[in-house]
Amino acid sequence: MKNKFMEKQNGITLIALVVTIVVLLILAGITIMYTMGENSIFKKAQEAKDKTEVAKWQERLEVSKGPVIIEGLGTFDIEKYKDYIEKQEIIENKNTDVVENEDGTYNVTTKPGYIFRIELVPSKEKPTDAKIEYAGKNGTTDKIYVQSITLNKTEETIVEDGTTKLTATVSPDNAENKEVEWKSSDETIATVDNTGLVIGIKLGEVTITAKTKDGSNKTAECKITVETNWELMSKIAKEIANDSSITSSSNQATVTVEEKSKTINVGGIYDVRYNGEKRRVRVLGFKHDDLVDTTVYGGTHTKAGISFEFYDFIIGNTSKSMNNSATNSGGWAVTQMRKDLNGYNNNDAVQSGTIGGLGTNLNNRSYIKQVKKNYIAIYNDANSVTTCNDYLWILSCSEVWSKGRSDLSSTKYGTAIGKEGNQYKWYKDNENGIDPSASNSNFINKSPLSGNTNWWWLRSPIYDGNVYFCGVNSNGSSTAGSASGTGGVAPGFCI
Repeated sequence: MKNKFMEKQNGITLIALVVTIVVLLILAGITIMYTMGENSIFKKAQEAKDKTEVAKWQERLEVSKGPVIIEGLGTFDIEKYKDYIEKQEIIENKNTDVVENEDGTYNVTTKPGYIFRIELVPSKEKPTDAKIEYAGKNGTTDKIYVQSITLNKTEETIVEDGTTKLTATVSPDNAENKEVEWKSSDETIATVDNTGLVIGIKLGEVTITAKTKDGSNKTAECKITVETNWELMSKIAKEIANDSSITSSSNQATVTVEEKSKTINVGGIYDVRYNGEKRRVRVLGFKHDDLVDTTVYGGTHTKAGISFEFYDFIIGNTSKSMNNSATNSGGWAVTQMRKDLNGYNNNDAVQSGTIGGLGTNLNNRSYIKQVKKNYIAIYNDANSVTTCNDYLWILSCSEVWSKGRSDLSSTKYGTAIGKEGNQYKWYKDNENGIDPSASNSNFINKSPLSGNTNWWWLRSPIYDGNVYFCGVNSNGSSTAGSASGTGGVAPGFCI
């Protein structure tokens, strides 16, 4: 129980009150756990050298200004407690002097006019514990401490450079000092100012804590998740496109957006929402893919600023076929996968209009740029490489590997006969010279979110048959599967 006395009372009345409370706690079978307070009634009694029964208890019972927990030795029954204190003439009437609050606590007004708040706080280990707090004195200006604090939000998601406002509410309403201090568990992820304004800095999760300043040490928390700001990312991509010092060979790009320096690293992980569910995406490189519309950044630009791939499978643990039938005839351009990802209704290599299909489920869809992708139209003809236009696309063998498998002498890239685009910077840095037929853990990094990652599709048809498309095994080696079979879907896109 917690006692807070801020005014020095008439010695006799005060001592009588204390003795009464002590007797009450003893007869109720309760042991008080306590700390010392400079302004406690017992301290004042000691200073006044009162030679009363209180002095005998001073070493055993010293009530602080902080919370005081009592341990019940028997069953703590609030009704029995009310009956007892009325019988002991500590209160006038249990029906008027003991009031149940909306939060399940009880305000008890003793005869001298002191108000205490009683709260049962049982736990599995100590089912009879309770807490007492001093809430003031009728008709006085005693300091009223904060009893509880709540925030308007307990969880919130914001974007990088985005904000949210947290508001703290303290009770009781007549608490003398309602001010709180704010703190972030990690200011590199999100900061909070003295008004409760939270600003997202980078991806991650933090806890924002509000703590009372009146000495009651009450706290409340809000979990903040910071996600990718794709509007900001699109501005960064535009500045990358404008910066001649950044090339497809760059590992890092640093630009200034809205007077702030922003750095993007190849291999950096960001997030996107698909049907409201979070998916991670990875930066593959800069200025790698050719734009369909060279005016999308304003002016004339031939290359997309940033290329990404899905790190988590876009449709989670749901596998998908490349085609409805077991054929790779016509290559990537005519696959059902391409239609489903982009919302195309025909097999035309050149498609106009906005993104559709599965792409409409992405929260960053309005920032995705349509780019030109090479594909092999005839599985065993390297000269059949041509170009199609896509918002979402599956990577090719040559975008992943720089060479072919050693056990397939007629292959040039992975298990594909020709080159369908250049190797992305991320894969170039992580290939480690390992043959595509061998294991390479750096290529495993695709996740279905649940279940096992068996393998994922590439858009290249396999070199030695008209049934299969290429893929990446769970161990990072090249593989292939029937076009009508199912595999993980990890598309790429450009911003």
